[in-house]
Amino acid sequence: LDIDPASTSSAPLVGSLRAVDLTTFPDFTALSYVWRSSEPDRTIACNGSDILVSANGHSALRHLRTNLGAFSIWIDGICIDQANTKEKEHQIPLMGDIYSQAATVYVWLGEGDECSDRAINYMKTAGFPDYFHAGGSKSKICHWRLFLAAFSAAIARWSLTRHPFPFKGEIYLSITVLVLTE
Repeated sequence: LDIDPASTSSAPLVGSLRAVDLTTFPDFTALSYVWRSSEPDRTIACNGSDILVSANGHSALRHLRTNLGAFSIWIDGICIDQANTKEKEHQIPLMGDIYSQAATVYVWLGEGDECSDRAINYMKTAGFPDYFHAGGSKSKICHWRLFLAAFSAAIARWSLTRHPFPFKGEIYLSITVLVLTE
């Protein structure tokens, strides 16, 4: 699905579908999102027709468009014909390849709130594996730091206010968390 850019974040989503052969290793992103929501499905103008996508998928695409402008993305609810059982039987086993070949996979849980913002902020600072390495060096494992990090994490289970990791400093996250805001 190629999403067109828009001048405002509230502009309708417009895009086009195209068939892509995974064996050509195309450059694309993928979206993993929560399908079900209590809101009705929304539409995207696509190849001259309106296609339905869940409200949550629509919200994810709208936020991504605001941050990325035009982009190509694989989204299962649109890129797999949900009414065609034969196509679903063929495409669903390919999903592992699709997600692993994507240059970026965005995960959309839904619109944020105070609790999810707090969880995202925690994930940005947790960086537990980085405490295994001395001085931020990824090549030298520091065993006393490993022991202290494990000990601190175990002790933190009984504290409501103490951060579970004892060290301060630069943290290298092994995952990237993209926080989309309006």
